[in-house]
Amino acid sequence: MREHARAGDLRVADAMTQGPLVIPHTATVAEVVERYMRPNRFAAFPIADACGRTVGLTTVRRMAELPRESWSATPVVAAAATPAEIVECAPQDRLHDVAARLQSSPDRRALVVERGRLVGILTPSDVARAIGRAELLGQASGAGEPGRGRAPGETSTGIA
Repeated sequence: MREHARAGDLRVADAMTQGPLVIPHTATVAEVVERYMRPNRFAAFPIADACGRTVGLTTVRRMAELPRESWSATPVVAAAATPAEIVECAPQDRLHDVAARLQSSPDRRALVVERGRLVGILTPSDVARAIGRAELLGQASGAGEPGRGRAPGETSTGIA
């Protein structure tokens, strides 16, 4: 995180998780559960078409709402927020401003886009962690680089 940042002027890049796991739009819900959800700690997955454009965002909650027996025949886009429903932001946007927009989002997630390319995802827990670190330290001079997010096994206190 940036040395001079305080909780009030943190940027999305200070909190986001970089390089989200993107799901192909041709996948079924069953494929997403088995190939992407089970082996990873993520609860939200951007969905992209063959050209790499974001066409949706699915979550564990959305997929779980479908009857299990339909998963193998249901395209993941049927269990996804549409692009119009997805909050998008840029890494340099003020974290406080984007956090307020997350509250009105159906999935409480934001996709972080830079120069037309998906570079990260932002969740309420990412926001809380970044603000908590900034408040605890009196500045956002954390142990990682911008956009580090939480490492697997790391708790909200930073101790695994």
